[in-house]
Amino acid sequence: MARDNSGLKNEPEYLGTGVPADAADLTELGKYAAFTGNRKVGPAVGTATGPGGSNTGRTTSTGKDVWEGLEWEDTTDGFTYKYRGGSWVRIFDDTGWILVGSGGTAPAFQSNWVNFGGSYQLARFRRLNGIVYVQGAIKGGQTSGTFPIFTLPAGFRPAAVVSSPAVAISSGSVTSVDIYPDGGIRPGGVLSATLQSIVLAPFPADQ
Repeated sequence: MARDNSGLKNEPEYLGTGVPADAADLTELGKYAAFTGNRKVGPAVGTATGPGGSNTGRTTSTGKDVWEGLEWEDTTDGFTYKYRGGSWVRIFDDTGWILVGSGGTAPAFQSNWVNFGGSYQLARFRRLNGIVYVQGAIKGGQTSGTFPIFTLPAGFRPAAVVSSPAVAISSGSVTSVDIYPDGGIRPGGVLSATLQSIVLAPFPADQ
């Protein structure tokens, strides 16, 4: 049976003068409890297809679909936000280390690059408190030009090109690696195909 009214968080309400409390729509109550609480997961832009007509998107939710302190894990950009003072504020998080080329949703190596292996760190990256860290030792790929080593996913990318020193371990010389807004990590100078470090300077994750 349909709700009599909607509360401040769009929760179903059943009034004593309307639908009897024991005739509440338990399916609707269950859907609402699963959908909300104080944390939602969904895309940046959604539609009014949630329980009771709730909007499924972070930036398109208005009125009773948002409230002070609500957290939203945005599946579009990979960030988590909190609703504060009438707007969304990105909050800190920790993705843990993600190994390049490990399968699943992790990015693959490109341009013939592979891990050096042995006692050297496997290529990996992490977002901690909004800052991205990249580490590893690699070999065998395209050493110059615009060919990417691998591509960072959305949520780990800078707003503009970031250039970082990187050591060619095989020779001891210092070259550079560039991180692009499209997530591509590319040679800035000439890299070493024999043994190249990609321990890069940390940078803000802006997109």
